[in-house]
Amino acid sequence: MRPFHSKLWRVLPLYAASLVLAALTLRHIAPVARAITQRLAFPHPLEWMEGGQLLNAARLLAGEPIYTPCDHGFVSLPYPPVHFLVLAGAGALFGLDYDTGRAVSVAALLVCVVLLSREVWRSAPSQLSAEVMVLVAVGSIAAGYPIVDGWYDLIRVDMLFAAFLIGAAVLCFDLPLTRRHAIGAAILLVLAGFTKQTAAIYVPWLVLVALLRNRAAALWMVGLLAGIGGLILAWLQLWTDGWFWQVTVSLLASHELVPALTWRATKLYAEFAPFLPVTLLLAIVAAWKGWLSKRSWPWVGMLFIAIPQSLLAASKVAAHINNLMMAVLLAGPVTVMVCADVARGLHKSARWRRGATALAIGLCAVQLWLWDSQAERYVPRAADWRRAQQLNDFVAALPGQVISPSHPFLPVRHGKGLDQPITQAYHDHGGISRELVDLADCMGQSRARWLVLNTGNPTPFMRGLTYRSFEPRRGIPHGPATLSGYGTRATSHFERRTVLPRRHLRVIFDFESGDFDGWQLEGDAFEKGPLHRPHHVRGYGGNYVASSQHPRKWDRATGLMVSPEFQIDRDYLAFTIGGGRTNQARVELLVGGVQLRNALARRSDVMVPVLWDVYGLRGRTAQLRVVDEIKLGWGHVHLDDVVLFDSDSEMPRKPVRRRDSP
Repeated sequence: MRPFHSKLWRVLPLYAASLVLAALTLRHIAPVARAITQRLAFPHPLEWMEGGQLLNAARLLAGEPIYTPCDHGFVSLPYPPVHFLVLAGAGALFGLDYDTGRAVSVAALLVCVVLLSREVWRSAPSQLSAEVMVLVAVGSIAAGYPIVDGWYDLIRVDMLFAAFLIGAAVLCFDLPLTRRHAIGAAILLVLAGFTKQTAAIYVPWLVLVALLRNRAAALWMVGLLAGIGGLILAWLQLWTDGWFWQVTVSLLASHELVPALTWRATKLYAEFAPFLPVTLLLAIVAAWKGWLSKRSWPWVGMLFIAIPQSLLAASKVAAHINNLMMAVLLAGPVTVMVCADVARGLHKSARWRRGATALAIGLCAVQLWLWDSQAERYVPRAADWRRAQQLNDFVAALPGQVISPSHPFLPVRHGKGLDQPITQAYHDHGGISRELVDLADCMGQSRARWLVLNTGNPTPFMRGLTYRSFEPRRGIPHGPATLSGYGTRATSHFERRTVLPRRHLRVIFDFESGDFDGWQLEGDAFEKGPLHRPHHVRGYGGNYVASSQHPRKWDRATGLMVSPEFQIDRDYLAFTIGGGRTNQARVELLVGGVQLRNALARRSDVMVPVLWDVYGLRGRTAQLRVVDEIKLGWGHVHLDDVVLFDSDSEMPRKPVRRRDSP
């Protein structure tokens, strides 16, 4: 029998390494845990789409539709309903607010960590190596927090989707695979698919693994997937008059891929997990040698499906790096499982196994040390809490209904109405034809008196829709900037425009003839005539709009056009305008050849109204001149629906003089 001290010397280095790994793992876990607890009850969106998720849950609780072309300004987000239903259920029990929604994501995160740690533990060759492997796996998940831009605890679908998908994989990959496991996996896959559409990419792999493990149980799984999923889809289609599929599938399929986003995501992968190519190589060698365990190889497949799937999802227009989450969650756990299989199969000698294990521990320690914990930058500061409270107090004090397109739950939590437009939903629907959903008309249906506008990306489209129906006011306290995703912060508020009753309306120019009859043209900007139903322009009437945006030359074209003379025989002249906000792209009112008024757009292709009081010019002959003198971006101007009218409403008369009017 070998002396005790000889056994101690063999295991002491591994125990010491375990302590080092524990310390390095804590270096990542502690900041993330602290950030999550400090963010939980923050009374403002941490990311600009958190409010949209809560709004949909609030509408469900109130019995309002969530899949609709338009409901007084509300347009559907392109997500299936499970996350909204879970949020609504949590809200019914505990009250719907930011802390409730974030608690759902935190609970899903804990489920993912526990399930993946269980798989790592059960694939380890010994208890000591199991402890080390779990430490590395959990440390890698914590280190991924900044890689996915602090998405683990946000009110978004991603973490709940990951919990359902990983839960289904655990059941499907378990040994032995029973009918009960297959049924549970099918139910969780249905939930994952109706949480986020990318679950469909993983279904074939899980079904293939199930077929190889237990064909009879796999058939149950496939039957339940098709049956339950098909019934739910059919019910949703009937309930929404077919709009559900249009929003959640057809709409997303129309989104373009952006190669620059693919490169960004690839660089993040290289920064977070430079060991992934080695993991792939080790997995191939282990599979060829027959070293991969029955528990490990399905997870290897999951990881190497998650990587291209994540890159593809993160490359779509308006996508973000949250789409990398599945690969970030799986990278560390799957890598240590592969390393354990290689160490186990490398040599029958215990000494070789210990040497390989020590080398793997050393490499993991280096990687854990190199990862930079950046969780602190996602924690709201004291000033952010103060600004959030001031903004909440301001919105609560506004009389009547309020909308806030980038932070739609901000008015909802103060009882200011559920018919909230959502900026991202409007941009997602931007490519749909006007017959299906006219976004300018939908925004105009809003019954809100006030609108809170946020700076940030994207803005031109929503800015145009804002100025179409609202006028700016002063005095709003600036809200805190969001900490993840696209940066937004509340900086201005608007009040609904006063719409004058139009009496004795006379249409001067509407361009519905399809050409510029009687207009004097110079340059090449207007040579092709009015644009016919331009898909990127919103809010024009009829089928045509006058525009200096050349169909082929775009903003490079310049020129001007002068209208035929018309008599001013009403009190007000009105029209709609779009394009760039610059003095080099404008619409002018000429009387006797002298410019008396000048209108600029709002740097948006949404047509906004312009109203000129021309009471003092009654009886005079006038012309409109449309000028485009700029070739740079936003170097164009749109014009439509020029009318004269009287009104019974009394408004202060303004003297007519040579001046600019925005």
